[in-house]
Amino acid sequence: VSTLPTISDNSDGDKTYVANFQKDPKLDRTGWTVTASSQEASGEGAGNGVASCIVDDDLGTFWHSQWQGTEPGYPHWFMIDMKSSKSFDAFEYVSRGTGTSDAGENNGNIVNYQIYVSETEINPNSLPTAVATGTFSYNGSRNHKVELGKSVKGRYVMLYTTGQSANGKVNASCSEFYLYSSSFEVSVSAADPTMGSAY
Repeated sequence: VSTLPTISDNSDGDKTYVANFQKDPKLDRTGWTVTASSQEASGEGAGNGVASCIVDDDLGTFWHSQWQGTEPGYPHWFMIDMKSSKSFDAFEYVSRGTGTSDAGENNGNIVNYQIYVSETEINPNSLPTAVATGTFSYNGSRNHKVELGKSVKGRYVMLYTTGQSANGKVNASCSEFYLYSSSFEVSVSAADPTMGSAY
């Protein structure tokens, strides 16, 4: 009908509109900030190891739980503040290294996960009901995409993990974390309610 985001039609008579949508389902992460249960701010090299690495669009960097000075064990978590409420129906956890469970460059790869979503900041000591729980398997792929089977909405998203990493260590890590939405929001309104109905 139109390439414009808003369409106005004041003509008389019944009519049918067909809208064809196409978009990248991956949510734009501009402005997102990340906090974590701990982070390794110096031992992984400049600009690496910190929580913000999971939204920096660089597969060569990663968040890693603290291991210098003290080495906290599980549970670990990171929480994303998207700055506004957004809907999504899938997420993707990108692990370190080669996507296998051996040691070295794959240290900290998460196995057990719980996903929490809220309009307000999430307290890891008083968690709401999880929107998804499960396990990641390591068979040579770094990309672990999970379809939720429904659309959820919130400003804050937390990945919370328990147990141990894929190589049996007490660390946790993440290279990138993405959210996806395959749905669209479309609104139809009429200034004059006597004009008829819209479906």
